[in-house]
Amino acid sequence: MKDATNANEFFNTLLKNKHNIDGIILPSIRLDSHSSEDLSSLKIPTVGLDASFSPVLNASVALDNKSAMRSAVYYLQELGHERIGYVQYPNRNIFFSSAEERGTFFLQAAKEYDFSQASVHVYPAKDYEVNSSLEEPLSQLARRIASSDAAPTALCVENDEAAIILMRQLRLLGVKIPEDISIIGFDDNDNAELMGLTTLKQDPVHMAKIAAQLLKDLMAGNPIERKQTWIQTSLVKRESTSSPRSERTASA
Repeated sequence: MKDATNANEFFNTLLKNKHNIDGIILPSIRLDSHSSEDLSSLKIPTVGLDASFSPVLNASVALDNKSAMRSAVYYLQELGHERIGYVQYPNRNIFFSSAEERGTFFLQAAKEYDFSQASVHVYPAKDYEVNSSLEEPLSQLARRIASSDAAPTALCVENDEAAIILMRQLRLLGVKIPEDISIIGFDDNDNAELMGLTTLKQDPVHMAKIAAQLLKDLMAGNPIERKQTWIQTSLVKRESTSSPRSERTASA
């Protein structure tokens, strides 16, 4: 499903085939009022995957992005960084991803840990457009960061894919990682360890298994312990993060 037309077709198909469906796992989808009404009318057990709880869902499994961002910001503060930034990843479809919440939670965490507003910078997705490749927009962003006298000394990036490309583009400009800029990704994808990327590890397979078990219990009429299950990430520390250069110089 790539657009609103596909989404409408999806829900229309559900309505037409409701007698052949015993349960639904609904991954990362933004429910408008019309879609919510459609789901409610089905009277079929429905579990959200990577989604916050909604009244039309019987249960939901979601990543705790708020705690994840708190751990990342706290770690950067521990390392001695005073100027930090967040790089959003452009959303290329109409469906909700919990990743979209991370920028907000990053700003909340920075405020909680007493970073001044002037020392925190967000590079929003709206500042660059993506067609088939992330290389060009992230190359532009890398040039913008490298040419700034007040660039952050550490960046959190919405996901590993964008983080790895940004690392490569910064290095092409002569920016040293982590000496000049530390970078934290999100996901711990297959390339994160290879690239030495510090990242927030999530386990989507584990989340899917929990969602499947919840749906099985609901279909069997079994009681469930809680309607909203929050899944924690873990911070995997690798070579892309260190204390800022000024901090290392002062302690030398």
